[in-house]
Amino acid sequence: MAWDILLTFTLACVIYIQYVTIKSHKRNIFILAKKIRENSATPQQDIKNWQPKIIEGELDMFHNGKRASIKAVFYPKKVI
Repeated sequence: MAWDILLTFTLACVIYIQYVTIKSHKRNIFILAKKIRENSATPQQDIKNWQPKIIEGELDMFHNGKRASIKAVFYPKKVI
Protein backbone atom coordinates (compact mmCIF):
# COMPACT_ATOMS: atom_id res chain seq x y z
CA MET A 1 0.00 0.00 0.00
CA ALA A 2 2.75 2.47 0.92
CA TRP A 3 4.69 1.38 -2.17
CA ASP A 4 1.73 2.30 -4.41
CA ILE A 5 1.37 5.73 -2.81
CA LEU A 6 5.11 6.42 -3.18
CA LEU A 7 5.10 5.27 -6.81
CA THR A 8 2.04 7.43 -7.64
CA PHE A 9 3.58 10.48 -5.95
CA THR A 10 6.89 9.97 -7.79
CA LEU A 11 5.10 9.60 -11.12
CA ALA A 12 3.11 12.78 -10.47
CA CYS A 13 6.33 14.67 -9.67
CA VAL A 14 8.03 13.43 -12.85
CA ILE A 15 5.05 14.48 -14.97
CA TYR A 16 5.00 17.92 -13.34
CA ILE A 17 8.75 18.42 -13.88
CA GLN A 18 8.37 17.48 -17.54
CA TYR A 19 5.47 19.92 -17.91
CA VAL A 20 7.49 22.80 -16.39
CA THR A 21 10.54 21.96 -18.53
CA ILE A 22 8.52 21.88 -21.75
CA LYS A 23 6.77 25.13 -20.89
CA SER A 24 10.03 26.98 -20.12
CA HIS A 25 11.80 25.64 -23.23
CA LYS A 26 8.83 26.56 -25.40
CA ARG A 27 8.93 30.11 -24.04
CA ASN A 28 12.69 30.36 -24.73
CA ILE A 29 12.23 29.03 -28.27
CA PHE A 30 9.54 31.64 -28.98
CA ILE A 31 11.81 34.40 -27.66
CA LEU A 32 14.66 33.23 -29.90
CA ALA A 33 12.34 32.97 -32.90
CA LYS A 34 11.16 36.54 -32.30
CA LYS A 35 14.76 37.79 -32.20
CA ILE A 36 15.56 35.93 -35.43
CA ARG A 37 12.53 37.47 -37.14
CA GLU A 38 13.57 40.95 -36.00
CA ASN A 39 17.14 40.46 -37.23
CA SER A 40 16.08 39.08 -40.59
CA ALA A 41 13.61 41.95 -41.09
CA THR A 42 16.39 44.55 -40.97
CA PRO A 43 17.72 45.40 -44.45
CA GLN A 44 21.10 44.00 -45.36
CA GLN A 45 23.98 46.13 -46.58
CA ASP A 46 23.38 47.60 -50.04
CA ILE A 47 25.34 45.52 -52.57
CA LYS A 48 25.67 48.35 -55.12
CA ASN A 49 27.52 50.60 -52.66
CA TRP A 50 29.62 47.80 -51.21
CA GLN A 51 33.35 48.48 -51.21
CA PRO A 52 35.72 45.61 -50.39
CA LYS A 53 38.64 46.29 -48.08
CA ILE A 54 40.81 43.45 -49.39
CA ILE A 55 40.75 41.56 -52.68
CA GLU A 56 42.78 38.34 -52.71
CA GLY A 57 43.46 35.94 -55.52
CA GLU A 58 45.97 34.45 -57.90
CA LEU A 59 47.45 36.60 -60.63
CA ASP A 60 48.85 35.16 -63.88
CA MET A 61 51.02 37.43 -65.98
CA PHE A 62 52.21 36.58 -69.51
CA HIS A 63 55.12 38.29 -71.28
CA ASN A 64 56.97 37.05 -74.38
CA GLY A 65 55.49 33.58 -73.99
CA LYS A 66 56.57 33.26 -70.34
CA ARG A 67 54.14 32.96 -67.50
CA ALA A 68 54.46 34.22 -63.94
CA SER A 69 51.92 33.17 -61.30
CA ILE A 70 51.68 34.91 -57.96
CA LYS A 71 49.23 35.23 -55.13
CA ALA A 72 48.06 38.80 -54.98
CA VAL A 73 46.44 40.94 -52.29
CA PHE A 74 44.96 44.28 -53.31
CA TYR A 75 43.74 47.05 -51.03
CA PRO A 76 41.44 49.01 -53.33
CA LYS A 77 40.47 52.58 -52.60
CA LYS A 78 37.46 52.51 -54.91
CA VAL A 79 35.81 49.79 -56.98
CA ILE A 80 34.20 50.94 -60.20
